[in-house]
Amino acid sequence: KRGSGMKQLETAYWAEIDAFRQAKAGQDAAAAWHHLERAHILSQQVLRLHLHAHAVMLTFALSRRDWREARGQVLRLMLAP
Repeated sequence: KRGSGMKQLETAYWAEIDAFRQAKAGQDAAAAWHHLERAHILSQQVLRLHLHAHAVMLTFALSRRDWREARGQVLRLMLAP
C-alpha cells in the first residue's frame, strides 16, 4: 500500500513539473513558479525529488536573472540532504 501512495505522489510531482514547463514555454512566470512551489511541497518526502525540485527552481531563477532566488536555492540544495 505504501508503494501505491509513493507512486501517486511521484505522478502528482511530475504532473506539476510538466505544468511548470508548459507555463514557462508560455512565458507565464507566475504560473511557472506556482507549479514549482506545488512540486516542491509534493517532493518533501522523497529526497531525490526534493533535490530535483530545488535544482529546477535554481535553473529557472538563473534563467530569469533572479539572483536573490538563485542564492536561496543554492543554499537549499546544500541543506536539503
